[in-house]
Amino acid sequence: MIAFWNRRKFLSIAATVPLAFKAVAALGRVSIADPPARCIVLDAQGERVPEEQLQRFHICDLLSRPIPSLPELATGQIGFQPAPQPFRISLPLTVPGFGEVFLYADHRGKGHSRQSLSQSTPLLLNYEFAADRLATVHKLLEECRQAGLSISPETGRRIAEAERLLKKAETFRADQRALARWALESLRESLWAGERVVFERAQQLIKRQGPRPGFLFGCNAFE
Repeated sequence: MIAFWNRRKFLSIAATVPLAFKAVAALGRVSIADPPARCIVLDAQGERVPEEQLQRFHICDLLSRPIPSLPELATGQIGFQPAPQPFRISLPLTVPGFGEVFLYADHRGKGHSRQSLSQSTPLLLNYEFAADRLATVHKLLEECRQAGLSISPETGRRIAEAERLLKKAETFRADQRALARWALESLRESLWAGERVVFERAQQLIKRQGPRPGFLFGCNAFE
C-alpha cells in the first residue's frame, strides 16, 4: 500500500534537503578565485550550439555521481569551475545517424582536472567526446579479448571507420568547424560500435553460461 505523506512528514523531510546538499557540495568545493575552465560545443554543421541546448551540462565523478557546479552558459560556450577530484564532463548532444545522447569527456578514462583542462583551453567537446568514446570502445575490446570473446566483422568495420574518421578530424586542428564535424562522424561510428560490442559480448557470455533453471527475471512494485 502507498503511504500518503501529510504536511508534517513532508516538512520534516524537506528540512534535511539543504543539509544533504551542503554535504554533497563539500565534496566538490573549489575556489571561486580560480579562473573557470572553458569549453566549446558545435553542431554537425559546425555552428555553435544554442544556449538552451546546453542547460543539462554537468560534471560528475568517475562513477557518474553528479558534482555540484554552476556553469556559465552562452551560445556554444560553457565556463565552469573544475572539481578538485578527477571528473567527467557530460552533455546531451545530437549525433547525426545515431540520435540525441548524453556524452562524456573523461580524458581517456583518467578523468579531467584543472591541469588537464589548462593544457587545452578552450576545450572543443566535439573532439573530446569522440576521442573518449573510441578509447572506451578499445577498452571494451581488450576486456573481450582477455575473456576469449570475439566481435563480428561488422563491429570491427565500424571501429576501423571510427578510427579513420578521428584521424581525419585531427588533420583539421586549424579549422575548428571542420574538426568538430569530422569528430561527430567518428563519434557516430564509435557509438554504434560500442552498442554492438556490449550486445555481442552479452550474447556470448549467456551462451557460455548456459541455461539457469529457476532463474527469475522481472519486478513486483507496490506488493
